[in-house]
Amino acid sequence: VREAQGLLKSMGRVDSSAVLENEATSLKDSPYRIAVIGEFKTGKSTFINAAFLGEELLFSDTMEATCVPTELAWGEQPMMKIFPYQEESYPTVEGSSSIRLRAGEQAAVEVPSPTPKDIRMETSADTADDREFKARKISKVRVESPRPSLRGITVLDSPGINSTSGAVVDAALRIVPSCDSVIFVTRGGQLSESEEAFLRSGVLDQGISRAIVVINHFDSMTPL
Repeated sequence: VREAQGLLKSMGRVDSSAVLENEATSLKDSPYRIAVIGEFKTGKSTFINAAFLGEELLFSDTMEATCVPTELAWGEQPMMKIFPYQEESYPTVEGSSSIRLRAGEQAAVEVPSPTPKDIRMETSADTADDREFKARKISKVRVESPRPSLRGITVLDSPGINSTSGAVVDAALRIVPSCDSVIFVTRGGQLSESEEAFLRSGVLDQGISRAIVVINHFDSMTPL
């Protein structure tokens, strides 16, 4: 980016050069954010464990479980940070109860040296009602690790886009605009209705510079 910026500047393209200067500064000052998104049970967590971590830190399950976006980032010490939503009450019409709206995030609750069991406890739930409740209460969970492979990047593991809970699906889609690129994990073959709806929704048009498709479970597919 710096080389392109210098070339444009030498050509007198000052405006274009300034745009790339801003991009280079942004890349230098903040980690490159990668969202891994797809349906549950397509192997998103398994892919992240293999491609970015080299260990089974994120759990996988036979059924839907994850309901809270999980950030994986570099940190000097292993740490899990849980960010509940900050809510504020607002009055409604006379005689009605007040409504509570999200107004950012509360200060993080820190858990040193988290185990996979700790991460699972904070990011997943066993029942649909519990997943809905947790998705409405917790903004995100951030897991920091001193692994060199995480330097300069933040990887976001998302809930499944085919969840039966609207709050869980919203949690998955909400993280995409904050990222620089998206890795879309699918089983391949015929796209499901939820996968088609996601790809047609326009969410990838919101500032995403690159989208990569990972076809998982390829060894179980027929040649056709």
